[in-house]
Amino acid sequence: MQKEHRDALQRNYVKLVKETPVDLVVGHLYQTGILTDELREEILQNPNTYSKTRQLIFTIQRRGPHAFDGFCTALIDEGKSALVHHLKASMTEKSEVSKDRAMLPIGDDIFVVVSEWCDKVLVHIRKYEKNSAAIYVPTKKGVALTLNQWQLLEMYVNEIEDAIGQMIDDVSEGPEMTFHLGKGVYITVNKFIQQLMSDNVG
Repeated sequence: MQKEHRDALQRNYVKLVKETPVDLVVGHLYQTGILTDELREEILQNPNTYSKTRQLIFTIQRRGPHAFDGFCTALIDEGKSALVHHLKASMTEKSEVSKDRAMLPIGDDIFVVVSEWCDKVLVHIRKYEKNSAAIYVPTKKGVALTLNQWQLLEMYVNEIEDAIGQMIDDVSEGPEMTFHLGKGVYITVNKFIQQLMSDNVG
């Protein structure tokens, strides 16, 4: 898939998740050969529409140069012409400033922040601190994940929970477990520090 098409999917990720008739679109993409039977089953076995659509968007980015057009055709066939128009129109838009879309506290002044930067969706897990005006500002302690890395992290959730459970049940210190998200970013579960850490070694 071309970079401009991947960027358009990522830029409109939230809208696509909300509006894509995923079961019908998956059927179209399977019939046209963009999705294999195995990939179709992987998508449809997800428990809810959000998970199915997330998996679909993640998958079609790796299905060759015709996947984007096939996806758009499937949307049009299912009455989503306006969504396709919005998707293609966004390919000509440029964003030069960062726009925070969500800022969610997870304790100890650490926040998960969804932002846009130069047409890229980024998910930050970052330590914040208050300035002299008592306003939270980001520090350098944290990591910024691309949308693809965030989607990959979501796919690792069950394995991470299993690793945490094993370490809780194991009275010994035990080895740490590491999951690679690409581009030098790793998620490490370590019993000694008793928390989930993200290391960017790139």
